[in-house]
Amino acid sequence: MDTQNRGGVCPGWKKGSIQGHDGFTVVEVMVGVFLLAIFMAGALGLLSQTMRTHSLVRDRTGATNLAWSRIERASNLEFSALQDLAEADIRINRSGLPDDQGEYLRSTTVTPLSGALNAVQIRVEVRHLDRRSGEFSSSPEVIETILTNILRIAEEGS
Repeated sequence: MDTQNRGGVCPGWKKGSIQGHDGFTVVEVMVGVFLLAIFMAGALGLLSQTMRTHSLVRDRTGATNLAWSRIERASNLEFSALQDLAEADIRINRSGLPDDQGEYLRSTTVTPLSGALNAVQIRVEVRHLDRRSGEFSSSPEVIETILTNILRIAEEGS
C-alpha cells in the first residue's frame, strides 16, 4: 500500500466522502452544548440551594449564640437584678446590642418559680431576619435555664 501523501489526499480516503473526517459536525456541537447547558443548569440549582441553606444555618447559629450569650449574662448578674433582663421583641445586632436595623429579634422572660427555693426560670427567644422576605422567622431559637439563689443564701447565713 502506498503510504505517501499525494496532493493532500490520504490513502483510503474517497474524494467527497465523510470517512476519515477529523472535525465535528454542527449537530454534534449542538448536542454537546445542549448537554453542557443541562449539566450547568443542574449545578447552578444545586449551588443556589446550598447558598440558601448556608445562609439559614448561619442565621440560626447566630440566633442560638445570642440566646446563649443572654443566658450567660443572666448567670453573672446579682439574683435581685434578674428581673431587669425581661424584654419583649427587642431588635438587636449580631453583637446582641439593641439596634433599630438589627438582624435579630430577642425576647427574654424571667419567671419566678414557686416553692421553697428562691429560683427563677430564664427563657430567651431569638428570631433571625429572613433576608428574602424581610420578615423575622416564625420559629425562634429558644434557650431556657433555671437560676437559684441558694449559694448566696448559704453564704449570708454563715
